[in-house]
Amino acid sequence: MLIFDESQELRKLKGYDLLHPIAYAYDNLGIKFIFTGSETGMVYDFLKLDDAKYPLYGRAYTEALYNLCLRKLHWNS
Repeated sequence: MLIFDESQELRKLKGYDLLHPIAYAYDNLGIKFIFTGSETGMVYDFLKLDDAKYPLYGRAYTEALYNLCLRKLHWNS
């Protein structure tokens, strides 16, 4: 398992194609990935899970959303 925290930062690696190696590792090596980030939309933009032109399209994934505001509210009560 590989975990990328603040994975929206991966978009800054201009000239590097990470999606093909990630898809290969997922399909052929059985490696699972966790992508986290404070900019959720940017993470989706990077992974391009819904775009048939990109290598991660059609792969199974699970989404877990965490509301930071609720956590802060709970800690302050």
